[in-house]
Amino acid sequence: SELKLMGAKNKFVLLDAGYYSQENLIELYENNIDFLMRLPSQRSLYKTCILGDLEYLEQIQYATKYDKRVLFVKPIETTLYGHPGWVYIVLDPTRKAKEINAVLVSYKH
Repeated sequence: SELKLMGAKNKFVLLDAGYYSQENLIELYENNIDFLMRLPSQRSLYKTCILGDLEYLEQIQYATKYDKRVLFVKPIETTLYGHPGWVYIVLDPTRKAKEINAVLVSYKH
């Protein structure tokens, strides 16, 4: 609605996780606007996808080159408030290694 008031005619929008709500998603679907949005970590869909698929994420079929990095990206087909959609779980192995290292270095035996 805000974009229409400003005269913008978008077929695709990139949104921050703060816009994730049932009302916003339904409005996007009803207006045939494709979107990409980060899923808030406190949502049950996030927890279900992460808990169900994280251990199988680091497999070669999910490896994707992104610039000079390799990320693991797993698409999961889902339903968002009665509409078909996709959740993409993304893992950066370099970041994972740094975070594990930081935890273990600071750990006192």
